[in-house]
Amino acid sequence: MDDLKRLKELAHLNKQVIFDASELSYHDKKSVSINIRKRTPIRNTFSNKYILDKNTLAQIIYEIFYNEKKIPHHVKPIIIVIDPSEINGFHISGFYSFVIQEDKFQHILDIDKLTRNKINIHQENLHINAKVGIGYAIQKPSSAKGTLLLEQIASFEKELQHLIKLHGNLNNSISIPITDQDNSRSAHLFLYPIIAISWIYHQISLNND
Repeated sequence: MDDLKRLKELAHLNKQVIFDASELSYHDKKSVSINIRKRTPIRNTFSNKYILDKNTLAQIIYEIFYNEKKIPHHVKPIIIVIDPSEINGFHISGFYSFVIQEDKFQHILDIDKLTRNKINIHQENLHINAKVGIGYAIQKPSSAKGTLLLEQIASFEKELQHLIKLHGNLNNSISIPITDQDNSRSAHLFLYPIIAISWIYHQISLNND
């Protein structure tokens, strides 16, 4: 959670905007239909072939962000799929929005070579090897303050870690997608409005060393 403390500094960083979280453009042909059981606990469906099933991922997102007990928040989940073979039911890499009203993950943006390269470098610097992530995207940047974002994302992360453990043999690490992390002057958020990412991976896949 120490990395989340940098959220308070986001207002001072340059931002490379890749989409508008409040006005997402959808590509229906690339959407992924899901089945959410809103009153059914998440079950352990661990597979050596996939790290997650699309419905399990949807259930996790629902429990964290959209459960009936939830209060309004300033961030929304964006699924980052670098390798679709890691999730049963996905076939195309890219950024996906969770559309609960229509029971689907909606493809909103491809991952181009430049973005993929930046993600690879970012993960290498943090010794993370993950092909799937849950991004926290700001919905209304003008009304979101660093302290509030920190509290909300920290709360989401705590619940995510709990649900990931229930699934079995998975782990997650949170990071802030910043380039040139050691140079505050040239550093910028390269996936804005995504300001933090929780990477999900098999426990044995964290370190490449």
